[in-house]
This record gives sequence, structure tokens and C-alpha cells, in this order.
Amino acid sequence: MVYQLLGNPVQPVPIVGNLIYDNFGREVLNRHNERFQGLNRIEDLTHYQEGNPVSFSNTIRALSYAQIIDELARENPEYAGIRVLTFKDAVRFFSAVPERDSTYADTSSISLFPKEGPNEELRRQVLNLAERTQTDVPLVVDGLTPDRTGDSFALTRTDRFKVTEAPYLRKDGFVKYNQETDKVEQCKEGDKGSVRLYVPDSQSGLRGLYRDRDELYSRYDDLLSSNEAGRVQLVQEPLARAENF
Repeated sequence: MVYQLLGNPVQPVPIVGNLIYDNFGREVLNRHNERFQGLNRIEDLTHYQEGNPVSFSNTIRALSYAQIIDELARENPEYAGIRVLTFKDAVRFFSAVPERDSTYADTSSISLFPKEGPNEELRRQVLNLAERTQTDVPLVVDGLTPDRTGDSFALTRTDRFKVTEAPYLRKDGFVKYNQETDKVEQCKEGDKGSVRLYVPDSQSGLRGLYRDRDELYSRYDDLLSSNEAGRVQLVQEPLARAENF
């Protein structure tokens, strides 16, 4: 039996949904909270009701959940093909995102800018993980996870680690997913699949990548900010394509 986010179990297309507090969501939260017990704004002690969406998303929680969901998918074939949306996923599947007009959701990607700035220690950690000392182009980095270090955390690589140059992060504008190249690219307002994207004018620091209602953002630098409107959004690919992201 295959765990199903929603829709027809034999539907041969990707399915987008929220992480729900059921057996799967409970296990994700249990593993996350065990690792980050006592760390304010990372541990999630919300008393969720059965069947309700897991809320209070922030960048660090999303990175942790993404790595835990990968673990569960390897351990249990029932969960194969499920992952937290990357930034590319968020653009690609934007029209299918549930509760889009009333929620925000952090992706499992981060943005890293050329100049020193907010979250500079983490920025340098990620540059080191990418075997770079600097970059002239903004980067989108996937496959990171928080690793507890006493009363704080560091970012480390997972087996999904990937660095992509993202020139579209240089200024506010619109982006879309190009199916032929399997990449996010800059586009014009009104182009098919276009989504508005906001970025920092300073082009500095390390920041989360997230959706807020009908727009995408790489502008804010508080990686631990959350509220009840935050969702953990997942995509479930057909099994034959589950290894590609």
C-alpha cells in the first residue's frame, strides 16, 4: 500500500498537499522534536489535532522535515516519492498548491547572495559545503539540513545537496518553470506559469525561499520566524520519477 497525500491513488501526475498530523506527520514531528528538544523556535510543541495540517513553518524546520521525510521514504516504501517542496517545485507546481490564498510555506531550498550580510556565519558554512569561497551570482542551495550543535545548529549536506546559480534572484521580477530545461528562469509578467518573486536589494546574506500567498520571496532573513498560517507543503511524484527533484 502507498501512502497518499490526496487524490486518486493511480493518478500518474505529481500530487501536492500539506503535511498532515496523522501517523506520518506525527513521526516526522517526533523525530524532529527529539533532535531539537529545548531549542526555542526550532522544536515544535504545538498540540495538533489528528488530521489537521502541521503549521508554524519556518526555514530551519522545513529543512529538518525534508531530511526526516527522506529518511522515512528510505525506511518505508509506503512513503516513496514524497518530499518537501523545493523552490523549483514551488514554481513548477504553483497552481496546484493548496490553501495558497491564505497561507505561507517555506521550501526546502535556501538562497545565498554574493555579499556578506544576514546569517553570515551560515552563509560561510554553506559556501564551504559548496567548496567555494565566494560567488558572483546568487545561488539556490538544496539538500541542506540543520545539525544540532549544543544550544544552536549548523547547516550540513544531505545526499540531495545541490547548488544552482540563480541570476533571476538579482532583482524583483517574475519567474517560471521551464519544462524543457527543468529549470527556473526569469520571465515577464503574464507569461504562462509566471510567479512574482521578491529579492533583497542588498544582494547580501543567506535567506530562506518561501511562498507567501500568491508570491515568492527571498527577501527576509529571520530563518526561525513562524506563525499559524505556515504550512509544510509536500509533493508526491509518481514512483518512476521519485528520484528526480
